[in-house]
Amino acid sequence: MFKAVNRFFDKLEDKVRFKLSHYPITFAFIGGFAIVEFWRGVWHLTDWLFVKIGYDAYGWQSSLASIIVASLILLMTGLYVSLFLANDNIIVSGRKGEAKKLFEKTEEEIKTDRSIMREELREELKISSLEEKIDLLAKEIKELKNELAKK
Repeated sequence: MFKAVNRFFDKLEDKVRFKLSHYPITFAFIGGFAIVEFWRGVWHLTDWLFVKIGYDAYGWQSSLASIIVASLILLMTGLYVSLFLANDNIIVSGRKGEAKKLFEKTEEEIKTDRSIMREELREELKISSLEEKIDLLAKEIKELKNELAKK
C-alpha cells in the first residue's frame, strides 16, 4: 500500500512540477510562499512549545496546520527536498519532463545532461539566427514585389 501511495504522489509531483516549470514566476511565488509558511509554522510551534507567551489556545494547531499545508505544497511542487539541498535544476528537469530528480542521478548522468543542454542551446541559437535571416529575406522579397508592382 505504501508503494501505491508513494507512486501516486510521485506522479502527482511530476505533473505539477512539469506544469509549473512553464511558469517560472508563478512557480517561484508558490514555492516561496510554501517555504515561508513552513518555517513560520515551525517557528510558531517552537515558540508555543517553549515560550507560551502571547499565544491563544489554538497556537499549536494553527502552527501545525501551517506546517502540514506548506509541506503538502512543497511535496507537490518537488521543492521539499530541494529546500534543504539547494537544488536549482528543478525547473529544468520539470520542463524536460524528466522522471529523475537531480539528487537521484549519477555524476555521469548530470554531465551528460549538461552537455545535451549546451547542444540544445546552440541549436536554438542557430534556429533563431536562421529565423532572423528568413524574416529579412521575406521583407526584401516583399519590397521587390512592391517595386515591380509600381513599374
